[in-house]
Amino acid sequence: DYSVSAGIAWQGVFAGREDDILGIAATRAHVGPQGRELMVSDLGTSLSSTAESVVELTYQAQLARGVIVQPLIQRIFNPGLSLPDATLAGARLQLAF
Repeated sequence: DYSVSAGIAWQGVFAGREDDILGIAATRAHVGPQGRELMVSDLGTSLSSTAESVVELTYQAQLARGVIVQPLIQRIFNPGLSLPDATLAGARLQLAF
């Protein structure tokens, strides 16, 4: 039906870490009536919401030239429109040659 996303990033937030980036973002995805009906028929369950939302906090740390590690944490509200809220943590490693 529709989705809305927004985010902001700050580079060099901490002294001596000018190449690092701190970011926060949020998104909301709303599912219209037809989409919800399809989900109910496919999943065979009822839905507790009409939208799923996610808030993410991430920090991109440049450890050396071409080496970046990016931990993140997400809070997911109404995942799949039917599951309890969840928290997800992860990390990404980027290598550039």
